[in-house]
Amino acid sequence: MAARSAAEQGRAQERHAAEALAQGRELDASWKAYRTGRARAADLRERLDTNTQAAQAQGAHLNAAAAEVARRTAALGTLDENEFPRAEYAREQAAQAYANLIGTQNKTRARLDELRLLIARREGSLDGLPDGASPLGTPVSGRPN
Repeated sequence: MAARSAAEQGRAQERHAAEALAQGRELDASWKAYRTGRARAADLRERLDTNTQAAQAQGAHLNAAAAEVARRTAALGTLDENEFPRAEYAREQAAQAYANLIGTQNKTRARLDELRLLIARREGSLDGLPDGASPLGTPVSGRPN
């Protein structure tokens, strides 16, 4: 009987030990979940603060944009309906004058290129000057022109 009682006590101690181990594991898992939840809550609070600041900044931008819209709407009240055709005509005149200037510049460049080519041809067709001779139009010292 003593052996049986000892065996039952041993089994009871094993059950208590197994229960204590299971409770320890459960407690460890609970603490890990608690710490993870706390870290997640801190991250969420930080994101909430960031989003709140961004929403405030965005609200300020929206208020500024609404003020600008109101200012431009008020400025449109003084718009002269005949101003647009005048501005359009002035723009067309400026575009035409610019096109004329570009055309004149292109003609002038073409003429300059032609003259450079003519000068190069004339210089190439001239014979070399003999030693001691000076080109026409060059003053010679001691002689009046």
